[in-house]
Amino acid sequence: MKFFNIDQHVSVISDVAHIFKNLGHEVDDWSLSGHHWVVNKQKKEIKLNDNTFLTCSGICSQELCDLFYETYKDELCKYYGFICCYPVEFALLYEKWNKPIIIVNCIRYEHPNTENKVLWDRLNMFLIKKYEEKQLYYICNNKGDLFYSKYYLNIDGIHIPNLCEYTNEKYTGTEDQFILHNRSHIENVNKTKYLHVDQIKDKNWRYTWKKLYSYKGIIHVPYHNSSMSIFEHYTANIPMFFPSKKFAKELFYKDKIFADLTFYRLYKLEEPDDENNPNRLSNPAILDKWIDTCDFYDEENMKYIQYFDSYDHLTKLLRHVDTKKISELMAEHNVKRKENVYNSWINILKNIKNKYDL
Repeated sequence: MKFFNIDQHVSVISDVAHIFKNLGHEVDDWSLSGHHWVVNKQKKEIKLNDNTFLTCSGICSQELCDLFYETYKDELCKYYGFICCYPVEFALLYEKWNKPIIIVNCIRYEHPNTENKVLWDRLNMFLIKKYEEKQLYYICNNKGDLFYSKYYLNIDGIHIPNLCEYTNEKYTGTEDQFILHNRSHIENVNKTKYLHVDQIKDKNWRYTWKKLYSYKGIIHVPYHNSSMSIFEHYTANIPMFFPSKKFAKELFYKDKIFADLTFYRLYKLEEPDDENNPNRLSNPAILDKWIDTCDFYDEENMKYIQYFDSYDHLTKLLRHVDTKKISELMAEHNVKRKENVYNSWINILKNIKNKYDL
């Protein structure tokens, strides 16, 4: 089967396309991402019949979707179905082809329409309609988006973590220091033990996965409940260090972690009135739910992550931890983890083929 995708993010669709290729399927990807160079993609200019170009957001209007269809109805009719990763609203572009749509949701699905109730409602109605028609396959790469989408859409999504094998690199640990990853901040830790990731970038402000994976391990104080970098690091068997759940909650109340947990938080919007709304982070039960569904606390999927209860505790971990042994255990677990992910995709693709083959 051959699928089509337009995406603003390079990593999620790269992972899906890699898996599909290994399973004997194809994905054509038109990238709108400014980070297209990371995975050696070309950035696509998507020209419409009125001589305008499709941009990275605001495509929820019916007028724009109709224009996209009229421009590409013949070119895209050859595809078996469509894949939509980031943002989810791109799924609206494909409605008129009346073919399977696979959502791979990696962030709060309403983005970029959090502050636009009309467009958010339109997206909700579309997703619910397609799901009820059994034409929409709703996958989340993290468990937080499962409960978030369930609240707003009443959709029972499928959890399939990303693997990110596209880096084609594995952990070596030859350098005797740790890396503090992007957008992470720690205090009172011996700086001879770690480098900030910016310190390994070249003159073009870039680094290679091979270089990154040569360090003893990576410290994360995450800005989000999930990230593609975390998937990349785990699949490469890199020892990783995260605040424990208890410490993460302490840091949250000090605004030191999870800055992008929801777009309500990121944009500093007034929280919804409903205590059960996933955007009501002032409700301790909702915050606990978000923390419990973070990828890096999911021991079913990501075993052997190291947790620190304080920065002093982190200092001790960095001094005494056996990174080689941790990496070996991760490598063993990654065999099973890969098997689970591939089996999940095999089942979905088999279902699509059985259902839509004439």
